[in-house]
Amino acid sequence: LRSGVLTSDDLDLTELEEAEIVGYSMDRLTTARDALKQMATAFLFDAYESDYKLKFRSRGGDPVADIPEDWIV
Repeated sequence: LRSGVLTSDDLDLTELEEAEIVGYSMDRLTTARDALKQMATAFLFDAYESDYKLKFRSRGGDPVADIPEDWIV
């Protein structure tokens, strides 16, 4: 939200409700993308777009799709 590009209506955080982030310090200017990448690495979540919203999912849950073996090159 600090980026000024998105509003709370653009985000869906329901899948991270159980996650607890004790603190996150930004000691220099950075892009929203880079900040999210650092937090995703530290707190084990992924971001994706669906239904025109930026959504977040904790890693380690049930798979959301199966990729057929013949699609893998």
